[in-house]
Amino acid sequence: MKNFAQVLHDLIIESKKTRKQIAAEIGITYSQFCKYTKNTMPRVDSAIKIARYFNCRLDYLLGRSNIKNIK
Repeated sequence: MKNFAQVLHDLIIESKKTRKQIAAEIGITYSQFCKYTKNTMPRVDSAIKIARYFNCRLDYLLGRSNIKNIK
């Protein structure tokens, strides 16, 4: 399975948006978002924001599940 940073990287690519755009839309700083792409684990509240933004399950985002979408 992929780790958090790998999953996040894939989601960023799929979105076709820049990291700066995504960070602004999520409501976190760009520098913090960049740390997450380098495998720094976010706090729970930030992880939830990211999962909601990408409409994916939190366990998928964290690399614990292969099931991506929330039904």
